[in-house]
Amino acid sequence: MRHTILIISILLLSNIFCPNHASSQIWPFGQRSRQVERATRDLEERRQQAGEANVFNEEQPMGVSHNRERNDHIWSHNTAYNTRLNTGNINLTTPSRFGLSNRYEIRSTVGLSYWIPNIGVKRGLYAGENWIIATNHSIFSTTPGLNYAKNNNHTSIIDTTKSVPSIVGIKNELVISRPFIDNYSCNETSPWMILSAGAGYTHGFSFEDNNLEHIDKHILGSRSEALIAKGGVLAVRLNADIQLNRNLFLSSSIKGFKTINSSDNIGIPVEHKTLLNYFITNNFSIAPGYIISFGDFNNSTPAIFPFIDLSIYFGKKPGVSKDIFKKPSF
Repeated sequence: MRHTILIISILLLSNIFCPNHASSQIWPFGQRSRQVERATRDLEERRQQAGEANVFNEEQPMGVSHNRERNDHIWSHNTAYNTRLNTGNINLTTPSRFGLSNRYEIRSTVGLSYWIPNIGVKRGLYAGENWIIATNHSIFSTTPGLNYAKNNNHTSIIDTTKSVPSIVGIKNELVISRPFIDNYSCNETSPWMILSAGAGYTHGFSFEDNNLEHIDKHILGSRSEALIAKGGVLAVRLNADIQLNRNLFLSSSIKGFKTINSSDNIGIPVEHKTLLNYFITNNFSIAPGYIISFGDFNNSTPAIFPFIDLSIYFGKKPGVSKDIFKKPSF
């Protein structure tokens, strides 16, 4: 009996003063230690096989600091979202954007600048949990483009016997967006779909005698009165932006036009546009697509036009603001 008590006392004292050594050598502690070591080794092997991937955020490897790559690609120029401070994108055929602040962005369709110099500002009005509201304001001139058409004998656009006056156009638009977020996803901050609606008015002003005539062509004809400074054009649109997978986004819209102060009765032309935006890298994308135009023009048959856009994105994903939980923002 005394021997038994002595052995138990030695075991307890060794476990107290040398817990790591004792627990790894003496039953029942040794079995538990071996199980922990085996589990740790298996975890390390699985990490190596998976490339140290983080199952909760596939874009951020395990043990790596917070990923600052932009994750707002789904918010196209058609939405009410403002490009954040010092971030933006340069596009070929759709508006390029640069964030002046979280409330203002400057924008311009660079690919049209040779024919139609243009610049605009988007102003954020409201950013709540379910709705975002903004306004677009832009100014442009069609004089260079009309002179180009005249000098190159594009008679379907302009009567080459007529002079081109100095023209300035102004566009104002109200945009409302509704994001849809998957509450069952690990990433509950980026929506999988955004629905937007916009209503705008564009008016052209001539500073000289103007005897230009209506442009009887698809696309240009829908906007003719503003382009030739003979009146204004009211436009209403609906747009859907959808993330199909990590690198692929779909943007589709339908837009209707109504001329104001015009003697030409072209009805209500309608355009449908779809782009499939594929990100080759996180900062570069290519977006092929098409535009279908319906309208009572010279050839009333609906016309389809191919479309392509190239985009370069720059800037970092904004950090968490101390005001992030204040609703609404702006």
